[in-house]
Amino acid sequence: MSLLLLLTACNHHADTADSGDTADTDWTEEVALTTEGGTYYVMYSPTPDPIPFNEPFSMYWMAHDGADHGVMFEDADLALDITMPEHGHGMNTVPTVTRDEMGGFDVTGSLFHMRGWWAMQATVTRGDVVESATFYVECCEG
Repeated sequence: MSLLLLLTACNHHADTADSGDTADTDWTEEVALTTEGGTYYVMYSPTPDPIPFNEPFSMYWMAHDGADHGVMFEDADLALDITMPEHGHGMNTVPTVTRDEMGGFDVTGSLFHMRGWWAMQATVTRGDVVESATFYVECCEG
């Protein structure tokens, strides 16, 4: 099974992609969300936490059906699109994603090179079902 990590300089956030306007965006930080279709429950944990400014950090991502929080999908793929919607660009680094033996995803080599709001759109694909959830992170401490 292939793992896919997509990082683009384009803004693909559903609320702002067409207009470029971020005024109505809910910038609430969450670490666990249900995808837009309600099929998947996605969560992440950064290391270090809080995420430092202009220093590499890693993340651990999990996806499951939400009914049993202890069981992750072993046959799902994860794609990430990490951008600064207010600036219309992504990160300057290309992180590496690896699946672990539990079905989670280790993401290393991320770096927030600017202070402000970052959007991490996580897209989960399992069979024919593809759904996304967008996480917002304000950068950064330090």
